[in-house]
Amino acid sequence: MTLTAPRDPETLLADVIDMRRRIDSEHPPRNRWDFKYVAGGLIDVEFLVQYLLLRHAHHHPDLLTTETSVAITRLAAKGILDQAAATDLERALALAWRVQGLIRLTARASARS
Repeated sequence: MTLTAPRDPETLLADVIDMRRRIDSEHPPRNRWDFKYVAGGLIDVEFLVQYLLLRHAHHHPDLLTTETSVAITRLAAKGILDQAAATDLERALALAWRVQGLIRLTARASARS
């Protein structure tokens, strides 16, 4: 399976950084509340988690999941992420999703007014 193939960590990191730069140039954040694309936002958390999954899936194929929060939990359980970092990432992810949802709700409500 491609996702569990062994990978060179340095090449993988360079590929992730390159992809993030391309996304940044193609989808710059519209404002500081654009939690998906703003630096440190959802994309960055997801890229970090996906990098760790791809880097370690060869030895731990059970890490693989499409749910970022589940992946964070699994990475911490394997000791790949320190528990404090995992907790911080999970909280940041949950907060970003909540704020993004609230912004969407309020933007729709104000557009109807």
